[in-house]
Amino acid sequence: MYTRHGRLKGHLVSAVSKNAGLRVAQLRTALDLLEAFRAPCIDRLTLRLLNERVLTAGDFARRVSRPAGGVVLVPEAFQRYLEHYETAVREPRPAAPEGFRAAFQTEAEKLRGWLRDGGSFVPYLEA
Repeated sequence: MYTRHGRLKGHLVSAVSKNAGLRVAQLRTALDLLEAFRAPCIDRLTLRLLNERVLTAGDFARRVSRPAGGVVLVPEAFQRYLEHYETAVREPRPAAPEGFRAAFQTEAEKLRGWLRDGGSFVPYLEA
């Protein structure tokens, strides 16, 4: 749980007057909001695709840009990943009966209300 003037995933939630600063703050807030879904959605999906050999070593390429040493999915594999992702975010879950896509929307609405009205914000948690 976070207080309105507290920190949300290490980034101070505040109004920033400069346009560039505001865009960075909005991006950080959006990424912070989605972080709660990383393990139950993205990590689980990625591991399943690797275990079922939907993705293999040949689907990855060394990253040319920084950070050096990283790998990325080749375009064809990324398209396959996105197809599986779309299916995964629509599947019902115990903590998200209408799927993760609906849970994303609910979290954004909760955050908007918290920023507007104050109070407390409890991020999504899959038990």
